[in-house]
Amino acid sequence: MTGAFLDESAHEGELLVDGARYRVTEADYRSLGFAEGDFLDESALEAVCTAAERLRCIRKAMDCLSYGDMSGKKLLGKLTGRFDRELASSVVELLRARGYLDDAALSARLAESFYDNKLWGPLRIRSELSARGFSPEDVAAALEPLEARDHTENIRTLAERKFGRLSFDDYAQKSKAFAYLYRCGYESADITDTISKMEQEEREWL
Repeated sequence: MTGAFLDESAHEGELLVDGARYRVTEADYRSLGFAEGDFLDESALEAVCTAAERLRCIRKAMDCLSYGDMSGKKLLGKLTGRFDRELASSVVELLRARGYLDDAALSARLAESFYDNKLWGPLRIRSELSARGFSPEDVAAALEPLEARDHTENIRTLAERKFGRLSFDDYAQKSKAFAYLYRCGYESADITDTISKMEQEEREWL
C-alpha cells in the first residue's frame, strides 16, 4: 500500500496500490482499515477491488436516479446490466435505507398523477405501475384511495375529448366509446353508468 487518503467532505477514501488508484466509500475505507505501508495479500486486494466496485455501483445508481424517480426493481434492472446482481441488490437496499428509494410513496404519487392528469382509470394505472416494477402490495396501496372515487367526470371528459358529442343512437359509436374508455382503465359498470347518465342528460336537454 503506497497511499491511503480519506476525503471526509466527499465521504470517500482513496487507496494507492502498486500504482493503481482505488476510490471507495468512507464506510469501506474505515472498515478495510488499511494504512500506507501495509502489505496487501491476494484476499486483501480482492476486498479493495470489491469496495471500489461498490462505489462505482452506487455512483451509477445515483446517476440513474438523477434522471427521475424509479422503483427499486427498475433500478436493480439497470444496475445488473453492468454489475454483479448481489452487489447491485445490496446497493439498492442501501439507497432504500437512506431514503433515496421509497416505492410506496412513489407509486402513490404516480397513481395520483395518472388519475388526475392523464385521466387513467384504476385498471390502466395498475398495469402501468406493475410494468414499472412496483410490488403488488405497493400498487394495491396506491390504488386504494382512487378506487373509492366517483369516476364519472373522468370518464365523461375522456369521452367528450375523444368523440365530441356522442350520438347515443349510433350503436357503432357507442361501442367504440366503450372500448376506448375500457382501454383507459375503467370498469365496465362505471363506463355503462356514465354513458347512461350522459344519454339521459342529452334526452332531457332535447
